[in-house]
Amino acid sequence: VCMTIMGRIMVILFRHQLLNPAQFGFNIDGSTIEPIVIFNLMYEHALQNGRPAFHALLDSTCAFDTLLQICIDPSLRRLGAPEEVITVVRAFMAGHTRLVKTAHGRDVRAFAAMLESGTPQGLGASPGLWDIGVDFAADYATSTPGGAPLTADGQHKNTLVLFADDSDINDEAQGPCQQRTQRFVVASGTFGGRFTTPKCMLTYSPAAARDGRPPPMHLVALDAAGRWVWG
Repeated sequence: VCMTIMGRIMVILFRHQLLNPAQFGFNIDGSTIEPIVIFNLMYEHALQNGRPAFHALLDSTCAFDTLLQICIDPSLRRLGAPEEVITVVRAFMAGHTRLVKTAHGRDVRAFAAMLESGTPQGLGASPGLWDIGVDFAADYATSTPGGAPLTADGQHKNTLVLFADDSDINDEAQGPCQQRTQRFVVASGTFGGRFTTPKCMLTYSPAAARDGRPPPMHLVALDAAGRWVWG
């Protein structure tokens, strides 16, 4: 029932183009092929034309586990979902528990902890709910004015490519790329998304290098205590 309802919601979002077009993961007809091809074409276009290209590659840490349940309601409302749909979604989000399994075995069910934040990894609705939650961050990041978005074919501009919890934020100039990245990271924090430095990197074309490499790019992130830090 859960997967059926969530599947219908995703069909509506896809059919009416309500989600940011940069999203490819967990979407109707979405796959890893499109974002990989787009990224490769953008880089090839920059190389062939001697153009600078900056790509901030981010990976959200424990994506489903960090999605705040309290943010599901406003995330659905901003996409036009009626209250009846929100009530149903919240109903199958409630009552989930989690057990701890170690090398010594698994906790008995009596010690299971109620899941009050995040969405269960095995829940059929979790992928769709992540798309709905991250859509705000995608819209906020791509609304950044200025910059020179990269192109894969000389015509279509790309500022952001998302596949589930992986993202490529790009621009011909480092400043707009960094600004757009920081907007995405900060907006992700509103629904619990967080990033760690080892899982984020900056790639660039040879034309973007200065003395062999561009200046370091600082990303905003949340530390273990939930405080904003510069990485």
